[in-house]
Amino acid sequence: MGCRRPKTVKALFIVGAILVFIGMGFTYAAITPWSGSETIQIPAGEGWYYYVEIQVLGGGSLEAEWEELAGREIGVWVLNRDGYTIYSQFGNVGTTGVLLHNQSAAGSLNLGLPGTGSFFLIFDHGGNWSAPHGLWYAVRVAGVDPEALGEGMAMVAIGVVLMLLPQRKLHPEPRAAPLPPRPANVIIFDEWGNPPVR
Repeated sequence: MGCRRPKTVKALFIVGAILVFIGMGFTYAAITPWSGSETIQIPAGEGWYYYVEIQVLGGGSLEAEWEELAGREIGVWVLNRDGYTIYSQFGNVGTTGVLLHNQSAAGSLNLGLPGTGSFFLIFDHGGNWSAPHGLWYAVRVAGVDPEALGEGMAMVAIGVVLMLLPQRKLHPEPRAAPLPPRPANVIIFDEWGNPPVR
């Protein structure tokens, strides 16, 4: 005997399936190397800089190229979270959290990102604050992005729950049937033997 699915059950199943596919996309993107390039301008003035934040789970690698469009030197930094906190407040970090520091008009880098955490690729004036700096850069990161991975796994889990929850309601667990009521005017014997004397 067939059973028609209610519309809400179908809708939950479809929404769950969509979440699973989107979550799988996020998860795939989290473990796939990513790259990008951009042309930017750092305005004149001492406090201006440009940064790219990179988050990795369990380490990774960073490759970058850059070129100052007028051929003037700029400062290039790669810092961990502690180094960036100091840099953003004081503009100079000394050696705290510095993975790389370079002064050049153009160049490239390839370095490992140790452990889990946030890392920052920073371009600044390199001490020449009087003029703006036009800059082209390209970056490639290999490593697991923890934020995208967490979002993807959460979507997959919610999608699976939405797909399976209605199934449980459509197919409830069988229950034991209740015993029929005792018939009236019938004597039930617990053991074999002679009937009781009246």
